[in-house]
Amino acid sequence: MSNHQPFQKSYIYTALWLAIVGGFSLGAHIAMPMGFGWNLPRFYQIWVQTHGHMQLLGWTGLFIIGVSLYFMPRFVKVPLPYQHLTKYILIFITTGLILKTGALFTIPYLEAGTTTSLLTVLVQLSAFLEMAGVFVYLFVLITLFKRKPRNYEGLKSVQPFFALMVAGFFLFSTLHAIQYIAFDVTSRMPWSSFSIDIFILLVLFPVAFAFSVRTFPLFIQIPPFRVSFFWFGVMYAVCVAIYLAGTFYETPFHLDIVAKIFISCVILILIYHLKLIPKMLLSPRRFMVRYYGEKYLKDRIDSGAFTKARPGYYDYGQYGRFELLIYSAYIWLIIYAVLELLRSISQLTALSLPFGHDPVRHVFLLGFITMLIFGMAQRMLPGFEKKKGLWSRSIVTWTFILGNLAVLGRVLPILVPQRWFGEIPGIHEWLMYGFGMSGIFAIVALILVLLNLWRTFRG
Repeated sequence: MSNHQPFQKSYIYTALWLAIVGGFSLGAHIAMPMGFGWNLPRFYQIWVQTHGHMQLLGWTGLFIIGVSLYFMPRFVKVPLPYQHLTKYILIFITTGLILKTGALFTIPYLEAGTTTSLLTVLVQLSAFLEMAGVFVYLFVLITLFKRKPRNYEGLKSVQPFFALMVAGFFLFSTLHAIQYIAFDVTSRMPWSSFSIDIFILLVLFPVAFAFSVRTFPLFIQIPPFRVSFFWFGVMYAVCVAIYLAGTFYETPFHLDIVAKIFISCVILILIYHLKLIPKMLLSPRRFMVRYYGEKYLKDRIDSGAFTKARPGYYDYGQYGRFELLIYSAYIWLIIYAVLELLRSISQLTALSLPFGHDPVRHVFLLGFITMLIFGMAQRMLPGFEKKKGLWSRSIVTWTFILGNLAVLGRVLPILVPQRWFGEIPGIHEWLMYGFGMSGIFAIVALILVLLNLWRTFRG
């Protein structure tokens, strides 16, 4: 009997529910008035900050934690230590998120007094609960890494990226708690923006790419990463440290901006070496011949595996067209890296750009991370529960369509200036309608993913 802990589905369900009724609903409530020309909700800044925090820690954070608590022990070949603590991680973080959301939306409607003071304390307590949950998770994870076999080399290539994840979770939760002790609502805005940068650069991209490198060869039949992934991780970490330091200190020769340029270049180089673009463009046979060789293709045909499985993949179609979600996620990541590269160059030159950081962040968070989660969740999680396929394969296609509609609707109207459309009547108005509906598209996609996973796990 294995000592490994079973997959904790509660993390995935909680992340999906928090995204549906919390993060994406708040985002839709902000986007719809802007898209359809209605009045913005009262206390708009609170809506924005709560939406962002719920999306980062509640949606992506809990999903990452839940998957890593199952995946990482098997990856390093050591049972998860302190398995009884995993339920407290979920309880602390979820309770903190719910308490903070309720209190923040109640305080503005009350006059200053004893009740608002108590609610303010409750907000601070909720931040500490979230931090406690993250700290327990990091304690369990670091203990696991320390117990791995001494001669185990599997972790070395991705070690810098997982080290960044640990540092990112620690800094994000600590800074978030400090914000609610030392600053008021308006003063939190720059700190909130800095925390988002930390979570994107230190947690989300390193984890997403490390998992991609380790799992894509198994799921979508691409060759293993053949360049020194370890040193790419070190280079990325150094550039991120310089860039984040530039938030507080004026670096000589604009080193922080140069570092941001290198970050974008590293991301593009890593995507190139992942071989996803050729996988999308070449036929399965041509791809296998180019990257595996004629002999491998002949052996696959002789064994019958090439004709029985879906061409170019290891499955038989029981997970739907999940690869479309992964491909679109990495297309959005390329767009993100190019946009960030242009933004950085514009800070060093006279280049003028018609967009700010908001559409770029949503390209990353909604386009790359959310689409990648949709794809990996419906391909990887059934296997965690020993299921041999999904309840509905058509739902995978619909999440691909709705997810990309959500991204396009959310970023296109504010990424492309109105003057680019010339005299085309009504085009900007329709784009803004898409902006207003983007949150609804995302919520429907989330509900479909939740339904598909729930029915799959039950079956």
